[in-house]
Amino acid sequence: MPFREATYADLIPASHILSTAFKNDSFQSKYLRPLLSKYPHDLERHHLRQLRMQWARRSADHKLFVAFKPAADGKGEDCLTGVASWSRRSATPRPATWSVTAWTTAVGYYNQAEAYFWPDRAADPERATILTRSAPYSKHHWTGSRAEVWYLNIIGVDPRFEGQGIGRELVAWGFEQARKDGVGTSCIAASGRDQFYLACGFD
Repeated sequence: MPFREATYADLIPASHILSTAFKNDSFQSKYLRPLLSKYPHDLERHHLRQLRMQWARRSADHKLFVAFKPAADGKGEDCLTGVASWSRRSATPRPATWSVTAWTTAVGYYNQAEAYFWPDRAADPERATILTRSAPYSKHHWTGSRAEVWYLNIIGVDPRFEGQGIGRELVAWGFEQARKDGVGTSCIAASGRDQFYLACGFD
């Protein structure tokens, strides 16, 4: 299926795709959000905030894509089918433009305000920050020959459209961009998805 860069209007349906794709994930739902069955919409709200920030960072080094099903008449789109975010990691990152800085600052404040009024009740407060806290222990993976990569931040496909190659097409964009730039690709695989990433070309 075709894909394109996401617009702000895509973020809500894209967050629904991610929450549906990850609702049974042993890490995202069972470990980080043990109360997800009681507060099922909180995972979607979490992904919406995440996608807002990815959208705010959009630039030559930060891409947010959505895959879509074309309308039956060939004009426009029927629905979104997948979403993926890629970022260019570098040992010496290019400074953000004033517009990206303005957008990320504004979205950051908006997300904080929203989180105050609608907190992630499904999450365990002690576990919710584990990825941030563990960052210093994993940063060595992106040094040396891996300091220059295109990094797959997140990817999700609507379960109704799985098995149609949508995820592979979204991953293939990053591999092609990395080939053009002469750098590698990397990601942190979701639990149980190793075979998918291996099939896409990761090792």
